[in-house]
Amino acid sequence: MELAVDANILFAALIKASATSDLIVDNSLDLVSVEFIFEEFEKYKDIVQKKTERTDGEFDTFMGILQKIC
Repeated sequence: MELAVDANILFAALIKASATSDLIVDNSLDLVSVEFIFEEFEKYKDIVQKKTERTDGEFDTFMGILQKIC
C-alpha cells in the first residue's frame, strides 16, 4: 500500500511515539513524499531535538530510516 506523508506527519512521528510513528516504520507500507522534506527536517532539527530530547545520533538515525523508506 502506498501512503503519502507530509512534513507535519513525520515531525509528529519523530516527536512522540504513537500509532502514526508505528505506521511510519511499517514495512508493508510504501511511503512517498516530496524530496525537499529532508531540507525541512534539517531546518528545524534544533527545535525537534528540544521537543524530543533526542541526541544528534538518534535524530540522524531517524533521518537515515526516513531516507530509505520515503
